[in-house]
Amino acid sequence: MSENENVLVFQSKTERDRSLSNIKNKSEKDILKDYIIGETLGKGTFGKVKLGKHKITGEKVNINIIFKYRLQ
Repeated sequence: MSENENVLVFQSKTERDRSLSNIKNKSEKDILKDYIIGETLGKGTFGKVKLGKHKITGEKVNINIIFKYRLQ
């Protein structure tokens, strides 16, 4: 991952809503250390979606990677 990418990982909409305040206090590396990053599932104008797998639970998640330079 490059310095022009931000990563947020949510397992569900409910978790996203609950976690937004906590995510603000975590670094990108803190979030990603719990996941194995897999194949690219899709790519769009503002970023891409990769398959992620939680290292402990094995749960599969979508990892949305946002290109910072596209948001400016």
